[in-house]
Amino acid sequence: MNRVLRKRSDYLIIVFVLVASFVFAYGFYFPAPLFQPVFQLPPDSVYTPSSPGQDSVYRSLLTRINMLFGQKRYQACLVELEKALKLKPDVASIQERIIRVERLIAQENKTNQEYADLVAKADDYFGKQDYLNAKASYQLAIDVKPRDPVAIEKLGETMKLLRSQKAQNILYDVAVAAADKLFDAGEYEKARIEYVNASKVMPEATYPKEKINAIIKIQVDRQVREELYRNAITAGDRFFEAKSYNRALHEFQNALVQKPDELYPQEKVSELTQILQELAALEEAYKQVIAQADQLFSEGRYADARTEYMEALKLKPKESYPASKIREIDQILAQITKVDTDYNHFLNQADSLYIEKNFIRARQNYQLALLIKPNESYPKAMITKTEAGVGEQKANEINEQYDRILANADRMFTDNLYSQSKQQYEAALELKPQETYPKQKIEELNGILANLGLQRETDARYLSVVKEANRLYSIRSYESAKGEYLKALGIKPDELLPQERIATIDSIFLALANQQVLNEQYDSLIAAGNALLSDTNYLQAKERYTEALTIKPGEQYPVAKVREIDNTLAGIARQEELNANYFEAISKGDSLFTLSSFLPAKTNYQVALQLKPNEPYPKERINEIDTILAELVQHQALAEQYQDAITAGDKFFGEQAWDPAIASFQQALELKPEESYPALKITEIDSIKQEIARQLAIDEEYTLAVAEADRLFASRSYDSARIAYTQAGELRPSKTYWQDQVTEIDRILSEIRKQNEDYLATITRADGLLAEEQYEGARDEYQNALLIKASENYPKEKIGEINQTLAELEGKRNTYDRLLANGDSFLAYNEYIKSRDTYQQALDLFPEERYPKDQIRLITSKVDSIYRANRADYDKAVGEGDSFFNTFEYDRAIDAYTRALAFLPMEDYPREMIAKIRKSISENAIVDVLNEPFIIKAGKEQKFSFNPVNIASRRNNFIYLKLRNLTEDQFNILVRYGKDGQINGGLAIRNISPDGKINERLISVRNQDPWYREDNNWISLYPQGGDIEVSFIQVSRAIK
Repeated sequence: MNRVLRKRSDYLIIVFVLVASFVFAYGFYFPAPLFQPVFQLPPDSVYTPSSPGQDSVYRSLLTRINMLFGQKRYQACLVELEKALKLKPDVASIQERIIRVERLIAQENKTNQEYADLVAKADDYFGKQDYLNAKASYQLAIDVKPRDPVAIEKLGETMKLLRSQKAQNILYDVAVAAADKLFDAGEYEKARIEYVNASKVMPEATYPKEKINAIIKIQVDRQVREELYRNAITAGDRFFEAKSYNRALHEFQNALVQKPDELYPQEKVSELTQILQELAALEEAYKQVIAQADQLFSEGRYADARTEYMEALKLKPKESYPASKIREIDQILAQITKVDTDYNHFLNQADSLYIEKNFIRARQNYQLALLIKPNESYPKAMITKTEAGVGEQKANEINEQYDRILANADRMFTDNLYSQSKQQYEAALELKPQETYPKQKIEELNGILANLGLQRETDARYLSVVKEANRLYSIRSYESAKGEYLKALGIKPDELLPQERIATIDSIFLALANQQVLNEQYDSLIAAGNALLSDTNYLQAKERYTEALTIKPGEQYPVAKVREIDNTLAGIARQEELNANYFEAISKGDSLFTLSSFLPAKTNYQVALQLKPNEPYPKERINEIDTILAELVQHQALAEQYQDAITAGDKFFGEQAWDPAIASFQQALELKPEESYPALKITEIDSIKQEIARQLAIDEEYTLAVAEADRLFASRSYDSARIAYTQAGELRPSKTYWQDQVTEIDRILSEIRKQNEDYLATITRADGLLAEEQYEGARDEYQNALLIKASENYPKEKIGEINQTLAELEGKRNTYDRLLANGDSFLAYNEYIKSRDTYQQALDLFPEERYPKDQIRLITSKVDSIYRANRADYDKAVGEGDSFFNTFEYDRAIDAYTRALAFLPMEDYPREMIAKIRKSISENAIVDVLNEPFIIKAGKEQKFSFNPVNIASRRNNFIYLKLRNLTEDQFNILVRYGKDGQINGGLAIRNISPDGKINERLISVRNQDPWYREDNNWISLYPQGGDIEVSFIQVSRAIK
């Protein structure tokens, strides 16, 4: 019956092929006139003839080209097109048609080759009387060339032979088909009977006999395998319960040999393999880590050693040795850290002060650093420099102070302030006793002052009126203040201060009369201040805000912006501020002293003395004021001490220095117990410290929870570790580490599940192929299974069985020769491990052969030599790579791992870490700047724009590039970035390779402040010696 159906099917296939060929041919010829004009070249419009003769030849060529193309004589058409192109090389349509014809020729050649291969294959089947396969191949050839007479004739001949053969074989095929169906269904006894019937129909056929023998073997093997399987499972369970894992694994593997498809032994083998791997890996890892830690400890690399001992403790938490070594290292590091911390603290402080030209305090800090490390040369050298600076600065200060005092004296002399002028000249003479000018002026003033006794009364009345006017002015009582200033002018009509204040008051009145103008001026100044502040022009911005404040003194925004600018400039202008504050304090003190405002004057002199304690002038002034104000000193000193303590407390409070702040507020409370402010601040600080202590306790609890989770993670207890990380996250939800670890655990568990699924699926496919005797395919699948789980014995055993079977089927010698050739090829490319394994397979076939033994010894010697020669360099490169990886310096880490691979190319770890880095960069991409190839010419800068990276994502950033050198020379590429028209930073890529391959470059901008601070929105490339193709630009960040 099956033969009849098969015959019917063959008939329908032939009819289908003939009909399809007719339809294909009809469709091919019918639309030809429609398609041909698409190719035809326009005779007049595509070129500009240069001469009548050339035009005639060209038109003739066009006619012939169109004709040849219509006849599908593409090779001849191409020759004519090339002639036309020589006549008119600038005609684009000719060039386009050449490309099209070349493609058609390539397609025609491909079709001819495919047809020839199919016919040759069909002829081979025909010669072997395999008419069914011959028929199929001839039909495929006709599909390629539907009108080819040779294939059609051979197909007809094959069909005749096939029909005569089928008539004879119908009964045989029916019997074999029934037997095969029963055999495939596992009904072996019924199948055997059908194979016997088929053998009777066609006694010369070997297939039924072979299947009968196979059935008998299967029936015997099934009984034996069942018994061996049960014994192995029983023994395996017994050994597993006794925790004799190696013996249990052996028994379950034996069970799988008998029944490869049984799930129970597969699951037990996987479980036992994992248990044994974990136990062996744990012990080996612990020993290696301890050995590495001991070595680092003996070399004095305590921090690195501590890290290794911690790793060992994670592997075996109950071991006392690593714990004791960690305590020992902590004691050593504590001492080292304290010395280094103190030394670096004083040194950094001194360097900052030196840069600010505060040489005296810088020298003190360098001396403190030298006391900690007396042998260090740097502090000694810097002490010498600070002493020179102090001398130079002091001389400059004396000159500046002398010039300033002399200028004040001259001004006061010009303003007829003779007593004050004389005091200034005397102060200048004390600074420079050798100068004659102040001496002459003092003598001149002595004569003038003798005649000015009557002037003092006028001055006193004038100063009293001005003082009252200033008071009224300061409280904005402008009308009353103006009256007092007019009185002062009545006493001294030529004085400038009353005139200026009257003018100012008049301006204020005018400004109040036109508030809209003030508002516009205020808004303009605020906008200008904001713009200048954005451009970091702090001083100009402060001037604008200050001007705005004079317009609207009650507005808080300019006050806040001025305070912000002052804070910003504090660090920049500390030294200039010191000098400016000193001279300002002296000047204010002098002016207030002149006006008999002694307490404010003393305050300013005290400020000056605090800024420059060694200056004699403020000391003398303070002593003079103390004499005048002897009765008031005690009360004022108490108020000043209280205010100083409050000021200090507020300052410490603002700096979050809680203990000094409490001490200052307590001092103020002792001075004035009735004041509530210091008591309230002390209570507030106590509350803050309690909150800090509570947060520290939470941090400590979080740290312990993460440490426990890390321990569980290191011991591969992933489910428990995930719970522990989640519990830690409940303490500090904003922390990213526990979140990253939970994500990593989920990924690991997913990979483990996928690995098991992939392995079982691959083994299932391999077993199926092996059952179908597809040995090569089965071996490939078992090798794929080993790639998934390299430690599994079952695929290795099956590969061995297949190799043995293939050696028996194809000839062991052929397999041996092929393995040797593969081994030689691997060895030629320095793939030592693959080469050694291949030679070992050859040696397994012929153990007595010397060549593979010698080659294995040679490879072992080479590998050992490479390890001995390069192991130290490899370890160093890997160590650097790990260090860079842990500090997110991924570009330097890749370079280090690449160097490690150059030393030991057979090692997997550097390759895995490079892949891990690239995966991390890809997974943590922030913005794709470019995703398609772009060619940049030499000496041309090309910008690529993108939206600025969010400031929260600008830490640990990298620029990931894929470049290709389009020349044969090495050259550099300048990479820059910036915002709009401003360049903010960049670096150079050195010596891009000219090999034509894509260069992947990872550029770190993690330490470039302009990248973090500015809203950069473009990246540019500037090739300095040749053309490049850039196909990918991405901004990413490093997150482990």
